Amino acid sequence: MALLTSYEERALTIVKDKDNWFSVSELGQCRLATLNKLVDKGYLERIRRPGPYVPNESVLFRLLAEEQPARH
Repeated sequence: MALLTSYEERALTIVKDKDNWFSVSELGQCRLATLNKLVDKGYLERIRRPGPYVPNESVLFRLLAEEQPARH
């Protein structure tokens, strides 16, 4: 896995649950850009809720299960 910045390490301590999806607003202390970088590095999974886009609510994140390969 890639090296992490301090922001990314802190975000991973906040997103601890592999079974639940979290929006940016639910995570509170994490920026969308940081979460997207963790998706690119293979630590998080990202989906978008159906319907109209609502900032900080429409994009959801969760930890990837360790046995899943990173998506590129």
